[in-house]
Amino acid sequence: MRFLFCNDNYPGRFGSMPSRLASDPANKVMFLSFRPRQGETSKGVIHARLNLNRDRGRMVQSRDVFLAEWEKMFHLGKQALQTFIHIRDSGFIPDVILVSFFDGPALFLRHAFPDAFIVSYFNGFRGKKDSPEDILKFQAVMDLQRSLAAQSDLYFVRSEAQKSCFPSLLQPIIHVWLVYVDTEFFSPRPRELSYFFPSLHFEGEKELVTIHMKGGGGSSRQVTQVILGLLIQRPGCLVALTFGKGAAKAQWEGICSALPAELRERLFLAEGLDSIAYHKLLCSTTIHMFPEPIHPPLQEMLESMSCETLLMMPLEAKESGLLRDGENMISMPEGDGEAQLKKICHVLDHAKDFEIVRRNARRTIEKNHSESVVFDRHIDILMNAYAAHHEEHD
Repeated sequence: MRFLFCNDNYPGRFGSMPSRLASDPANKVMFLSFRPRQGETSKGVIHARLNLNRDRGRMVQSRDVFLAEWEKMFHLGKQALQTFIHIRDSGFIPDVILVSFFDGPALFLRHAFPDAFIVSYFNGFRGKKDSPEDILKFQAVMDLQRSLAAQSDLYFVRSEAQKSCFPSLLQPIIHVWLVYVDTEFFSPRPRELSYFFPSLHFEGEKELVTIHMKGGGGSSRQVTQVILGLLIQRPGCLVALTFGKGAAKAQWEGICSALPAELRERLFLAEGLDSIAYHKLLCSTTIHMFPEPIHPPLQEMLESMSCETLLMMPLEAKESGLLRDGENMISMPEGDGEAQLKKICHVLDHAKDFEIVRRNARRTIEKNHSESVVFDRHIDILMNAYAAHHEEHD
């Protein structure tokens, strides 16, 4: 069989799946990405490049935000179609295409490969609700996703919440693909607090609370109350804040500069950590707090659990299948900074009592979300769906 993978970079969300399929001599595997693997290529995988001109000014004519977003995606799709045709004309005609381009390049994929079994992956894009313009852009991308689902034979999303964004007519082909973790890499390691707090002299046990600041509530009043409360009430407590793109880090840089030196030196602002530093941070963390129960960053949560870092967050009933309060994580009140601070301090004061919770968290990930387990199951689903499709159409 011939497999064509399409993703922004290699291997991206596809992890070890291309190399697993390429290990079978009966298969041929090509990986198309914007940034192909440099240097030594992975054994058995052909690497190809998708070169797109993303100059928005040349692509977009309309002043209407919704139409402009569609124009951009349409032009990206037209450009990508030429690459797909080149692959086809070179003699590589895939039986199965696995594609996660979400912003236009896959729009005309079916034109190049009308007979292929197309498997599409929604990348977890969420619309910001900061402005009417953001909402219109999100609506355009969601319309594109529905279009891509309609041309797909199988479609995967990150969660049941994302699945609900699609019409009921498409529900039979839409499935939830479990988030996976490289449990070998994200494994418990000795703490390295000096890596993040080089100016401090560590005597005795130090506790580190890491707080996820990437969501909309990361800079809320109650989260600020928790952070300052930990620094003021617990002189031995270190706090790390993890940021994504946006203004939150700049805001906290201003707050940090106004703090007394004895508080400021115990606060670490983390942004853009490489994978090694990120792993060090997780392993050095006593408690990893996620302030929001809505759209939680599941990947980061599971990686924390895999490192035996104690996860704390408000727990919604729909998450109870994976997260179990008191067994593999600790739930906390939502939106009440004082109550959250009290709960965190209680857990820190009795940290040794929660060692079993940490170990159970690691076991949960190894059993259900390790890369090998998820990919073995996923490949079985793909091959069974492909076989059923061909049996139906033969």
